[in-house]
Amino acid sequence: MKVAVAQLAPGLDRTQNIQRTVDVIEEAARQAVDLIVLPEMCTSPYLLKDAVLDEWAEAIPDGTALQCWLRETQKHSLYVVAGILERAGDKYFNSAVTIGPQGLMAHYRKVHLFSWERHRLEAGDNGFLTLDVHGTKTGILVCYDLRFVEVVRLLALAGVQMLCVPTTWTDVGKPQPLDKHSWCAAAHLAVGHAYANKMFMLCAGRVGQEGTVRYLGNSLIVGSNGQTLAGPATPEAETILVAEIDPSQANNKHIGQDNDVFTDRRTDLYTLKENSE
Repeated sequence: MKVAVAQLAPGLDRTQNIQRTVDVIEEAARQAVDLIVLPEMCTSPYLLKDAVLDEWAEAIPDGTALQCWLRETQKHSLYVVAGILERAGDKYFNSAVTIGPQGLMAHYRKVHLFSWERHRLEAGDNGFLTLDVHGTKTGILVCYDLRFVEVVRLLALAGVQMLCVPTTWTDVGKPQPLDKHSWCAAAHLAVGHAYANKMFMLCAGRVGQEGTVRYLGNSLIVGSNGQTLAGPATPEAETILVAEIDPSQANNKHIGQDNDVFTDRRTDLYTLKENSE
């Protein structure tokens, strides 16, 4: 299976933002990609704390961007996971859609809201999900969700082979946002999750700057052995990263002959006890 992540810099023109997503989908199609992941809220700026949300949000599945993506996936017979600001009645959600040649497949709403989102958006109310993407059991999270190890392990235990994560990794609250190798901590976290759960990770992020907030890029594709297959991308430039993966490798949870990261769990002992000594 050939997979890709697109690192983009959405700006203040919604039409141009949507066209840019179409451009990268078409580029992925030229490279015979089966699945491409686009960033969180990829048709709008990220910082919308003072914005009129209706100017950027759209209904699912009738919105302009979604209809464009539906046409592209059918035209090129590929799959797209994309982050979008969703309007549902008088509520707004930070959402991610999964679209394939057969149409809209899944719709996930971000559960763990970050920064300004807590004051303007609703937390996800439709739970976590798994779905079949090109024969691969796939999970979807959005950005800050990745910090919560319980959710990643929940999806891994449900048999997810590949986790797709539209992101906007920022320098908010990070005095040193990049290490000496120009990696952000979230990229290390993605590698750690892949390594701990023996699953593939596809993280598609944003670059650029809005006001005083800098976006860190670092989009990457990680193998089920915890090795990076593509990226992390630089913190500066738009790009598409592509890698060939064998999703069945994520079914093997063994480490050598003696260990298995799932069957070795000691759930019977995972409780705290008071130290009486």
